[in-house]
Amino acid sequence: MSNTIENTLETQSLTDGTERFKKDLAQKEANSILTTAQSKMFNKAFTEAEELMSLLVTSKSKGNSEQEWRLVIQDASPTELAFIALHHIFWGVIGRTSRNGLYEKIAQDTAITLKREYAEGADRVLFLKVATQMFHQVSTLDIFEEYMNPSTKVYYITFTDAVLQELQDLTEYQAFMSPYWRPMVAHPRSITEGSYLDPKLSKQLKAVNTFSKTQKALLEPLMKPETPFVQACDAIQSVPLKINQWILPIIEECYSRNISIGSVPTNTLPAGVTPSKRLLRSQLKSQQAAFLVDLDEAKKYSIYERVYLPTTMDFRGRVYAKPYLNHQRADYIKAMWLFSEGKDMSHIEAVNWLKIHIANTGDFDKVSKAPFDTRIKWVNDNFVRIYETVQEPFKDLWWTTADCPFSFLSACRELARFVDVGAAYVCHLPIAIDGSCSGLQHYSAMLRDEAGGKSVNLLPSIKPEDVYRDVAEIVNQLVIDDKDDPIAQEWLSHKIDRKVTKRATMTLCYGSKKFGWTDQLMEDFMSKYKAQVDTGQLDKHPFESPGKASSYMANKLDIALRMTVEKALEGMEWLQQVAGLLAQEGHPVIWLSPLGFPVVNEYFTPIEKRLDITINKRRVQTKLMLGFTDQLKASKQRTTIAPNFVHSYDASHLMMTVLEAKDRGIDSFLLIHDSFGCLPSDMQEFSEIVKEQFVTLYKHNDPFMAIYLYAMSVLSNKGKTKLTPPPEKGTLNLNEVLKSNYAFA
Repeated sequence: MSNTIENTLETQSLTDGTERFKKDLAQKEANSILTTAQSKMFNKAFTEAEELMSLLVTSKSKGNSEQEWRLVIQDASPTELAFIALHHIFWGVIGRTSRNGLYEKIAQDTAITLKREYAEGADRVLFLKVATQMFHQVSTLDIFEEYMNPSTKVYYITFTDAVLQELQDLTEYQAFMSPYWRPMVAHPRSITEGSYLDPKLSKQLKAVNTFSKTQKALLEPLMKPETPFVQACDAIQSVPLKINQWILPIIEECYSRNISIGSVPTNTLPAGVTPSKRLLRSQLKSQQAAFLVDLDEAKKYSIYERVYLPTTMDFRGRVYAKPYLNHQRADYIKAMWLFSEGKDMSHIEAVNWLKIHIANTGDFDKVSKAPFDTRIKWVNDNFVRIYETVQEPFKDLWWTTADCPFSFLSACRELARFVDVGAAYVCHLPIAIDGSCSGLQHYSAMLRDEAGGKSVNLLPSIKPEDVYRDVAEIVNQLVIDDKDDPIAQEWLSHKIDRKVTKRATMTLCYGSKKFGWTDQLMEDFMSKYKAQVDTGQLDKHPFESPGKASSYMANKLDIALRMTVEKALEGMEWLQQVAGLLAQEGHPVIWLSPLGFPVVNEYFTPIEKRLDITINKRRVQTKLMLGFTDQLKASKQRTTIAPNFVHSYDASHLMMTVLEAKDRGIDSFLLIHDSFGCLPSDMQEFSEIVKEQFVTLYKHNDPFMAIYLYAMSVLSNKGKTKLTPPPEKGTLNLNEVLKSNYAFA
């Protein structure tokens, strides 16, 4: 029966995807935006149009004197001229603009781009001559043809029949390739078969999303059900789930009552006609529409007892749920999911782990950073309030200020139900333990860095370490030392805590540096303050110059992080050096994960054109992607190696944990990279498996040495002389991880 329903749902996914694609096409046409198919055609034609404009600019008159129109464009950019002409001709085809009308448009924008007057008289005549030449050069491209309307004798330009057919075929293909990815209600097939039942859908779902031909060739013989990384993905997508029907109406009521929590948007729109208010309205409309789609989708799937989330991998081996409605998104969506198969709460460890999860998701008074006993005590001390809130969630809205409000409320409900029913209560709620700054944990373990490992809880301790807090303390002192600086005073008034330092510390291992941290601070703090000023929640922005304040803080973060996690930075800088050396000789960086997944760090130099130009009398800044060369982009190779490297190892850790858990009888798990979820009754054993597999990962693998040996195998003799050995390992005893309560907590 479920297969019949699943087939119907998959057919609907294809139909809905096509309808969404058509709607997107209509919106693009209404807003004068080229479709994807048209953009591909435009980019394909642009290189040839640029060559034609280059010839036009450099060509000479046959007579003794140079024609005036040639003198006008002799110093012009062929790239700009090509874009102006091709843009207007493309839109002339789409909008059926006459040839004379296109001359006028091209003439106007060319004059403005060349900073010349365009007015009635000699100037207009001159630029119309220029436009005519530009038009007739570009219109010779074999994608265009001219025709005359026999009744009006007016000339137009159109695409050739072959091009029209190509555009139609490409558009139809893209519509077919744009399904609305949904959860399944039947057991998925293996990822090697595309998971879904319908061949039209399954053949579109790639097990590994990669553009690298090298990686595709390496993966092809490995895509078998018995391959360890395939087994892990198949196990992950085979976990039956169901929608939490208790939390769903609460989420909906929050929106109805205009209680904006986390990613649940406000249901009203701000008034006002300023540009910032219009932008805010547009953003809110988009958020509201997306939220209502999520809610509608969840309601549709709430009637099923078993729901599955098909998975794919990225090129690093990281696992992602393919359906748009999935647990890897915002808190209100994450809280919607329950395991279809539950277990009773007959052991005290299960109850305690549930309480720890409640404390973690609430994180009131930063209790998630406290020892486990303190977290459990916090729940016990607040139990009456928790219980009453579960009975009447909207009587006391204190829960809405939790770190993850809907996950917190869902967990509170499970505790209340357990108290009502007793040890026989069957719990279906996923509870999770997370890595303590996962990227730094992995680098510390790879390099046996004791200092770094201690800061991210790889060593046993009475209470959890907090690397974000440690960095914040150093930053505070650095800013205090600058107390005479007005920007320092602004930051000291703002309060520099772990909220300021967390994102930079987390993203350090993923290649983020000062420039990226500046952008993060602008996004996390400055833009939010601006929105609060725009909506009247704040009288004035707390920082006089948000950009300068963000840049100032990014510099302090750089100093503090180098003082805190020096060894990890040394490892990342070594990886960047190796990637750069290999790129100089045309080699990507290739390594095998411990489960045999081949990772290829391979970024080619793009062929792109950046333009700052006037179109239809309006300034347009655009970038044309015209393809890629066969040369590796050295700078990209260097900046991407550190994040891609560590992501491939956290993916391996997750997969190894899944395979071991399955072997030990744990079948219900819900995972998000470094967040490991299972049932409360399984968490005691599952948490041990998570630590054991982390230790196994690095006891039997030396990731840095693997990169070194690969580089030595492909570099020239000259390249080998420039290659330094991997960083020396420290004194961290990996077995100590097994004794740490807070490595994953």
